[in-house]
Amino acid sequence: MSKELSAAASALACFVVIFTVSGKAASSQFPWRSAIKYQTLSGPNNRFTLQYPTRDWQVLPGGGSVLLTLAQKNNEATVVIDHMRMGVELRPDEIAEVFANLEAQNVAEHQPEAKDVKAVVTGTPTGRIVVLNYLRPGLRGAERVVQYSMPIAQDLYRLICSALIGKFNTYEPIFTQIAYSFRSPAGASTTPKSEMVQAAVSTTDRTTPPRKTKNVNPAYPPEAVKDRLQGEVIMEAMIGADGKVTAVRVIKSTSGVFDAAAMDAVRQWEFTPTLVGGVPTPVRLSVRVAFTPDRQ
Repeated sequence: MSKELSAAASALACFVVIFTVSGKAASSQFPWRSAIKYQTLSGPNNRFTLQYPTRDWQVLPGGGSVLLTLAQKNNEATVVIDHMRMGVELRPDEIAEVFANLEAQNVAEHQPEAKDVKAVVTGTPTGRIVVLNYLRPGLRGAERVVQYSMPIAQDLYRLICSALIGKFNTYEPIFTQIAYSFRSPAGASTTPKSEMVQAAVSTTDRTTPPRKTKNVNPAYPPEAVKDRLQGEVIMEAMIGADGKVTAVRVIKSTSGVFDAAAMDAVRQWEFTPTLVGGVPTPVRLSVRVAFTPDRQ
């Protein structure tokens, strides 16, 4: 279990989560469900719905970035619903290899004991997601984990499904049903004039995310203005413990003409320090800068 999920678990008593459960079993829609009956769960504040087994599973309250946890009554399997506000809506073509690699990197950073981390992009009835598989030590022995990372509008939901290795095949169909039945209303999306920022760190009760204190808008390249070109640049920025940008690199760009201007602007941004357990900590941000000529 990650440090952030552990911190969230230790603070469960500080949070009250309200949810509703439909007592009527959901209709069969998926071939892997077999004879298992499912019911519909509405998450906190109706943020999402999903289907989970009517028997032998319980819903536990969450805390911090964890919205709630589904637990098998004998503690043989769990599904943690984790949420992160990205601040930017990914297009379908952006849910690709780069995003999958970032999710794998997130697992490696927050669960250093995880092994054999593999991430793939796959399609679902509601869109593209990233599915990660890995092994990790658990309280009752080695666990196998399948994580479904689902970008929906400006939110990122991570369904972290784990079971003892010897029991994983038993619960894998249930994990699949829970993930593929997951629905969340897409929020309204708006695009700021020239930049959007996504914090690549999940916030918990022990984490204070960075807040921008100095903004510099990128200059529109003259050649792009002349030809009325538009595009965007997606970058990764390293923010030091003091809140200053220490490094910037381009992850993806629609046109190289915008790269230098975008990077020059981001290098000048400043943030409040990111606090983890009260300690200033370096953090990685994913930044998208959009260029639109009619807004200049």
